[in-house]
Amino acid sequence: MDNKLSMSYMSFDGLSKSSEFLTLVLNNIGTCVLMLDKDMMLVALNDVSKTMFSNYANEHNEYRHCGNVLGCAWTVDTQQQCGTTEACKICNLREAGLLTVLTKKPVYKSRLDREFYTIDGKKTLKHLQFSTRIFEYLDENYVIVFVEDITHLIEQHELIRDLKERLLQLGDS
Repeated sequence: MDNKLSMSYMSFDGLSKSSEFLTLVLNNIGTCVLMLDKDMMLVALNDVSKTMFSNYANEHNEYRHCGNVLGCAWTVDTQQQCGTTEACKICNLREAGLLTVLTKKPVYKSRLDREFYTIDGKKTLKHLQFSTRIFEYLDENYVIVFVEDITHLIEQHELIRDLKERLLQLGDS
């Protein structure tokens, strides 16, 4: 590689002046990145977010309610806006976002186990781990949410637990 980036060490601070570079990074990491306003409306999302959650093909998702964009089963099943369903009162993601806005304190590695609709209309249980951070941009506070789908990991843990229980039962008989 013979280019400016590979020829010398550079911190992200130096690279942050390039919006093209930051966009490439955000769209190529394996973590879903959501930017929400104080009302939990989606302002921006990276490409992974669209493949991990969206139940809408190539739709303009900015400034829509977070749960509606993600395909949250609570909003789809009730045909209501995110934040207005009875279940929204106990949504860990919504609560963490609002808490981050109010207290300016991040939430780190919280869990959300919820059903979501996929692009093909299937309801699927997802196990998510997320963190939040607050930042100010153009005199407005925003919450950035980093979401990782840990469904496969949780399913593997459940399988191992079930296998251990079976082994214990076999040992007792």
